[in-house]
Parts: sequence; C-alpha cells; structure tokens
Amino acid sequence: MSATEDPIVRSGRREALAALAIWLTAMTYTVGYCYQFGYRSGPASMKLIWGVPDWVLWGVVAPWTACTIAAGVLAFAFMADADLGEERAESDDLFEPAEQTDE
Repeated sequence: MSATEDPIVRSGRREALAALAIWLTAMTYTVGYCYQFGYRSGPASMKLIWGVPDWVLWGVVAPWTACTIAAGVLAFAFMADADLGEERAESDDLFEPAEQTDE
C-alpha cells in the first residue's frame, strides 16, 4: 500500500475485510457444527427444540442471528460516510474531465 492511498479506499477495504471476517467465521462454524452434529449423528439421537432439530438451531439459526446482529453493528457503528467531492450535473459527460476555472 502506498502512502498516497486515498482514505476512502482504505476505509472501504477495512469495511470489506470486516464483512469478510464475519462471513468466514459464520461459514466455518456452520459447516463444522452441522457436519459434526447433523451429518455424523443418527436420527435416533436427534433432539427437537421448538420442532427444529437441535443441530439446525445451533448450527444454522443461531449463527445467522449472530451474523445479523454483527452486520448491524458493523453497518451502524463501524462504517462511515465519506465525502466523495462535488456532484456532477446529470448533463455532464462522465468520460470527460470536469471543467476547471481559474478564479
């Protein structure tokens, strides 16, 4: 990373890495838990909680709930708006540089 990196890019990269970390943690936990307690156990050992197999509740529903809460915290406490500069008028051509005036 260069010293002249735009702060908006740095902020966006940090936010993306935080979201990726949440996703990777949830995926690893869900796959591991469901494999261990769902796939490897037989139907005789299955317990139901509120009509849902316990491995589904603790392996899928609980992590999704935790991820929803973590994503809310990420969105409302960690992410920030950044000033992107002046907004161009709709009639401006996006492929031409903005006119500069020497005033």
